[in-house]
Amino acid sequence: MHKITDDEIRFFDENGYAIIRQVLNPDELTHMQAESQRLIDEVLAGGPADKACLRGPEGTPYYLTYLHARPNTFSLR
Repeated sequence: MHKITDDEIRFFDENGYAIIRQVLNPDELTHMQAESQRLIDEVLAGGPADKACLRGPEGTPYYLTYLHARPNTFSLR
């Protein structure tokens, strides 16, 4: 398991995000990508995930809130 380094913490503090490589194995990544696409499709179709979607000024979806509380198959694994 990868331990987060002081440099990664510092980068996160300065930039608001961190890139942590090899956190997911290839099967987990494939599953997460498929489930993410399913949620995006659900938002675009006006399904249940759309209620958790924040939209930009032109109505473009950009963020799903409380993803762990929405029906999906990867956030509670």
